[in-house]
Amino acid sequence: MRNVYGLMLLLLLPSPLMAVCPAGVEIAVGCGDYSYAGCCADASTVTWCEADGSVCQLDCSANQLPSATNDCCEASLLGETGCCDATVMACVCAQDSYCCTNSWDSLCAGEVETFGCGGCPSGCSGAANFCGWKAEQNYYDCSPTPSSDPTGAAPMMCGGGTGCISDCFGKQCGDDGCGGSCGSCAVGQTCSIFGLCESSCTPNCFGKQCGDDGCGGICGTCGFGQTCNGFGQ
Repeated sequence: MRNVYGLMLLLLLPSPLMAVCPAGVEIAVGCGDYSYAGCCADASTVTWCEADGSVCQLDCSANQLPSATNDCCEASLLGETGCCDATVMACVCAQDSYCCTNSWDSLCAGEVETFGCGGCPSGCSGAANFCGWKAEQNYYDCSPTPSSDPTGAAPMMCGGGTGCISDCFGKQCGDDGCGGSCGSCAVGQTCSIFGLCESSCTPNCFGKQCGDDGCGGICGTCGFGQTCNGFGQ
């Protein structure tokens, strides 16, 4: 799960998309060239793909500077909730909500290192308004400053021939938008322009009162004491 300050902001807003994206919103189904490491759609927008194939996007520019003044690696002497580093605070609170709803105590301070949220001392780096590389987690996330993967294995910017978003949402067949397929239809079916499999058979009940319509349906039923002959009469 991506532990970002934006997650806490989004938890306050009702959204049916939170079920598929731990943070941010779902923008497509099907990873295409996106990976879990993600990339920066622009200077402040992180885009990545979850394991279930959901492409998620998070706007870091909406993150606000925390009101707490205490260092994240120390318990708040004033009983403040949260701490002054937006990214570290989000990482801890995503796993221990007490730290952002009651008090940033000594247990919360210890969890900075326990949960791998940046280590101590963390300092106060301000609001995480940029897309940047997280070396500890090996993915792009909201960060106080923009940065890229130093190894070059995960390109910073999305696009430029990478990051095509395949979209098969609500489709059974047809093009996924990236040159791939959303599936194929069974024998006797064709793919409609809406990406749904439809029967390619045309029912024929001409001159028939009963029996098979030629497509698995019936042309009618006979009355009590009657049977349908081979001519549909």
